[in-house]
Amino acid sequence: MEQLYQVNLELGNPEPKNAVKYLEFVIASVRARNGKVIKAWHGNNETESHGALKMPIRNALKRLKRQGRINFFICSEQYSEEDEASRYLIDKFPLAKEKDADWGRRYDTYVMICL
Repeated sequence: MEQLYQVNLELGNPEPKNAVKYLEFVIASVRARNGKVIKAWHGNNETESHGALKMPIRNALKRLKRQGRINFFICSEQYSEEDEASRYLIDKFPLAKEKDADWGRRYDTYVMICL
């Protein structure tokens, strides 16, 4: 069965550029293991990073998508049954729902990344 890889980008309260570099490392590492889905926490204004990582991480993911280094990503506020991309992800990789306790809660603290 596929594994849902998870990473907390807030650990240690890194600078945004360091969190982005770490996420790029995680993506490369998961891809090397033939992983397909990553749940990456970036936090919001109520968490350890106070939201400092949210936009830099999401902007980096947009860049990685344009470069073809990821297929797509879903921001957690849209990650639910009503969202077409979310339904596609869980149809293709059921673990993205089965292994995610936050499914459908619409928190704005993480992204789901499909490689």
